[in-house]
Amino acid sequence: MKEKRFQLLILSPPERTWGINMKNKGDKPFVSVIMPCYNHENYVAQSIESVLNQTYGHFELIVLDNGSTDRSYEVMKRYEDRIRILHVDKNAIFRSEEILVKNASGDYIANMTSDDIWKPDKLEKQMKVLAGNPEIKACFS
Repeated sequence: MKEKRFQLLILSPPERTWGINMKNKGDKPFVSVIMPCYNHENYVAQSIESVLNQTYGHFELIVLDNGSTDRSYEVMKRYEDRIRILHVDKNAIFRSEEILVKNASGDYIANMTSDDIWKPDKLEKQMKVLAGNPEIKACFS
């Protein structure tokens, strides 16, 4: 499993009305972490754990099983009490991000892939950069 060197955290489109936002989650912005998965049964648990172990606690994790033919979906189900799981029967690779973003409720969206891991303070560091620099609309790490 490799650690991603470049992860994007983007500001939500201003025209979008989110179901959950800062006023509902305290004074910290809420982050939706979106993760598409296709046939990564050997990696997805570590990826999910690396997100769930973030030091920045104001986030949701939404994972899309993209019609996997291995046991990826069964692995994801072990976390169903802590994450939102979406499932499509047929590989919708070109629509997966659209599906995930439509189901996101955060003030920010962070992209994650199901075969990568994050350091525990990744979101915290990125949110500090964004909070201290309101002119910045995207953050890479």
